[in-house]
Amino acid sequence: MSLIALKSDHIIKADQVYYDLERFGELFAHEALVIDRAKCLLLQEGDLENYMAKGIYVSVDRNSDGFDLHYDSYVIHLSVYERQIINFYVQKIY
Repeated sequence: MSLIALKSDHIIKADQVYYDLERFGELFAHEALVIDRAKCLLLQEGDLENYMAKGIYVSVDRNSDGFDLHYDSYVIHLSVYERQIINFYVQKIY
């Protein structure tokens, strides 16, 4: 390969990496907003119902050990013990 082709390939791949990192940052920020608001509501009220977190609508369903928080195309599964979040995981809904 020529030097120009190698540099072009590097620029294209770097651009994709930066795009992916920017997208991941946005998703992480939304996740943090949703969980932070859930923590506040749990401490204040002891229960969760559908709520808004800085413009993000969150639909709440109760599960066996906590709550499922649905927003955009994601669901966060919260494990709750005595009004505190003890574990969570995020799942993309297809």
